[in-house]
Amino acid sequence: MKKIIGLYGRPGSGKTTTLYLLIELLVGKRETEEKKDGNTPFIIDDYRGKKIIIATAGDSADIVKQNIEFFEKQEADILVTAARNGDNTGASQFLDNHYNEASDALLIWFGKNHSTSLAKMIDVMQAKELRAFLDLLIEEWDNYPEKWSYVE
Repeated sequence: MKKIIGLYGRPGSGKTTTLYLLIELLVGKRETEEKKDGNTPFIIDDYRGKKIIIATAGDSADIVKQNIEFFEKQEADILVTAARNGDNTGASQFLDNHYNEASDALLIWFGKNHSTSLAKMIDVMQAKELRAFLDLLIEEWDNYPEKWSYVE
């Protein structure tokens, strides 16, 4: 079952920054900088045996649709995508509607925290949380969500 993580938040909340930090945590700073263009989703061919697509853009339903099409064309296991909400762009609603009834995919929402005074710290913290969540999701790939339990 494919896993989709939607990082949702209001405009200017740091979704894109957080996703670039996540990419850096997964593949390193140099590779992140070399491939950073803001328009093309980032492909990680093998992270712990899974192919991951990270799409930093998500400001409209059309962009989210392009992210999904790219993910499906790449035949990846995990999509992490930004999805703007709160301003009637339809980005988060489109993602929700697309995967709401899908039997071959699980949509997981991850809310973007925001602070004007601690923005950098919060972005780093959330990138680390996303990496930890990806690690757990991969460890429990065949169990989550039906048979998942963190209690031994």
